[in-house]
Parts: sequence; structure tokens; C-alpha cells
Amino acid sequence: MEDADETEAADPNEYEVMVTEAVPVDTSCITINQAYGLYPVEVVNDAIKKELNNMINNGVFGLVSKEERKRIPYKMIVPSKFFIKDKGQGDRVELKGRFVGGGHRQDETIYKKKFSPTASPSVIFITLADA
Repeated sequence: MEDADETEAADPNEYEVMVTEAVPVDTSCITINQAYGLYPVEVVNDAIKKELNNMINNGVFGLVSKEERKRIPYKMIVPSKFFIKDKGQGDRVELKGRFVGGGHRQDETIYKKKFSPTASPSVIFITLADA
């Protein structure tokens, strides 16, 4: 991100951010590089900044200095992807960033469940019919 938030005094040379580009989930989701080719840089940077600040503020992860990174076991590094979606309607552009971690690499001793169950369509329809 070129325009750093002036309220944060983090030196980018002290920290290492490891983000890999996502393969689009569907045609409405695009990678960061694709977003830079389609939208103004400031709009893309704002979407990225909002999502990452959201993650930090909610305690999903924090910044890790390059020195700390050297001491982290490789198995604790969870690969991640970042993608952008335009949620605007018509001519209005409203970019939303999404940062997702690869749960398949989480430590099973810490996280027993690595999935989020989803109701099948038949269960939903039966429930609706019953209601």
C-alpha cells in the first residue's frame, strides 16, 4: 500500500507482510493486481487498508517484525489470499477487500475445528416448509 495511514507510525522496513495473490473465486472477485488495472490506485488501497485494519482491530492477527519472524516455526505460518470485489451498483464503485487464511495449515492442537458447517439446501427447504 503506497499511502500509509498517517496515524500509524509503523516503519515498513521493520515488518514483513506475506500475502499471496488469490485465484479469483468467481468472475466477480479479482486479484489485487487486476484491481489496480481496473480501478484508481487510491480506491484499491482504501479497500485493502480497510480490510487489513479490520483484521488487526478484531485481533485476527498482528504485525510481526522481521526479527520475530525468524523465530516463528514454519508450521505456524498460515498461507493467505486477498481478493477484491466491487459491491457497487450501476456506475458506483464500492470495492471490498477480503483476506482469507488457509485453514488447512492451522495447528490442530490449538484449533480442533477447522471448518464451518453449512446447512444443505434440503434442510433449509424442510425447515421453511415446516415453518
